[in-house]
Formats: sequence, C-alpha cells, structure tokens
Amino acid sequence: MTHIIRPSVPKVVRRAFDAFSANDAVSVGEAFEQNAMLITHIDPALLAKIGLPADDAPVKVRGNLDISMLFAQEFETLQISHVEVHTELRVGRQLAALCDFDAKISATGESVSGRCFGIYTMNAHGRRIVKAQTVCKLITPGWNFKFN
Repeated sequence: MTHIIRPSVPKVVRRAFDAFSANDAVSVGEAFEQNAMLITHIDPALLAKIGLPADDAPVKVRGNLDISMLFAQEFETLQISHVEVHTELRVGRQLAALCDFDAKISATGESVSGRCFGIYTMNAHGRRIVKAQTVCKLITPGWNFKFN
C-alpha cells in the first residue's frame, strides 16, 4: 500500500486498509470487534457486480465474521491492486478517512477505480473497530455509461 502513514491513524485501521489492499477478507474482519457494525452505501452498479441486491439501501452487516464474509464476496468479484488513503482526520475514538482504490473485475478483466469515505469508531482501547460507516463508488470515467 502506498498511503502515507500518519501518527493519527490507529494501527488497527492501517492493518484493515493493508488487508483490503491484499484482498484478505479474514484480516479485514479481524480489525472489527466481534459484535461490530458495518453500514456501507455502495454504488448500485458495483453491488450488482458483487452479486448483492442493487438498490439504494445501505448494506448492513453485524459481527466480524459477517464482515469478513462480505469482503470475501467482494474480493471474488474485484481484485484490489492499489489503495491510497488521501486524507484522514481523527478526534477521540472517531476517524474519518478518504481513500481511492484500483481493482480489476475478475469476470471481465476490466480495470476500475473507486473512492470510499469512511467514519470509523474504535473501542475504548483503540485496538478494534466497533462501528464503521462508509460510502463507496466507482469513479472510473465511462463506468456504467457509454460515451457518445
């Protein structure tokens, strides 16, 4: 991963981003507490590619095992090749981060770029994520529409 490691980014979040970059669903799940909550709003076109219902409702997952399973399903469809954290801001147990990623769609070989903004809440010791809320969208020009 090529992001700048800032002192304000908790180690657990850095490990989660590294695991995402390595397509390691188990390690992503290990960053979360056993009963953690992940609420993510994902571009409906990307949801359809992953095999999840493509509607405007957020994907809600409770528990680190189910979070691992969600990322495993995502990594079956997308092979993440690059992750870069552009900016982050931490106040207390809260961390907001903006990252971009590059991936290849396994079925077609098409390369895409995406952007995610997340707000992460750490436990009292800062060793696990107890809640994450993210918004993710593909930002590749021409994705999901035709040029004239």
